Amino acid sequence: MFAAALPTAGWGGPAAMERITHIPMWAGHSVDAPVVPYREGRFGNPGTWTLMNALEAAGAPENDVVIDWLFEQSW
Repeated sequence: MFAAALPTAGWGGPAAMERITHIPMWAGHSVDAPVVPYREGRFGNPGTWTLMNALEAAGAPENDVVIDWLFEQSW
C-alpha cells in the first residue's frame, strides 16, 4: 500500500492507469525534457502528460497534480 506516488519524467502504458486510480499522484516532468519527452514519452510509450490524462479518465481524483515546470536536472 502506498500513501502517494511521485513519478518523475515518466513514460509507460496508459492501460495500466485504471489499476492505480486509488494512489494520489504528484507527477513531475519538465515540458522541455530532451531525454523523455513530456507528451510523447519514449520507446513508443506515452509520456507523463498522456499518462496523467489517462489516470483521470480512469476515475482518479482530479486533485492529482502534474508539476510540468521542473528543471531537467531534477532527476
